Amino acid sequence: MASAGSPFPLFETYDRFQELNHSNLSAEQPSVLEFLKSFPDALQPIEGYLAVRSFLRSYGGNQATFNSYRTHVERMLLWCLILAKKPLLEMKRQDGERFMEFCIKPPAEWIGPIVKARFKRIGGRKTKDTDTDTDTYIANPQWRPFFYTTTKRSVKIANETLREAEPQSHKLAQDTIAQIFAVCGSFFQFCTDEGLTERVNPIRAIKQKSRYKQRVSGS
Repeated sequence: MASAGSPFPLFETYDRFQELNHSNLSAEQPSVLEFLKSFPDALQPIEGYLAVRSFLRSYGGNQATFNSYRTHVERMLLWCLILAKKPLLEMKRQDGERFMEFCIKPPAEWIGPIVKARFKRIGGRKTKDTDTDTDTYIANPQWRPFFYTTTKRSVKIANETLREAEPQSHKLAQDTIAQIFAVCGSFFQFCTDEGLTERVNPIRAIKQKSRYKQRVSGS
């Protein structure tokens, strides 16, 4: 179980997401709920989570879109809870700018290798006498909100020398910055349309968006 100060995966695979009960929290992983409840009520962790879940469900018809949107809004929710320490739905323009700076240069502990599984299954599978699934799931300790990549040359050298490949520095591409603006801006527009917030869209209120793309030019 991750502490409230460590990033933690909140949403599972596309298929698993479709199985959630979107009327309540009855089908969420217990570890996810435990993580959310570890934060003070003033940060509105459950409300933020439900807003993100509703947003992702509205784009649930396409797996690739779901995966992309999940990446950006999950990062934003985690950033609000762990680093900004404020409710997601109370973000202001200045918070949006801080979040973009965070995405360009996240803390080292938020960056890790690419992992296939966000959660790992532990437990007894299905019992012999019943068809009940007794498994539980814990967060993959290697999972991080951001990931670094390794060049093919580095992998080749590592294999030849029987060493681990050295990771490259984390960098965002210009099109990724544009995607963050688009996805997170759409999230707050969704929340406004659904009556979840009356605040100005903190992402679309950011002026001089081009300066963020310039920061990562050449990536």
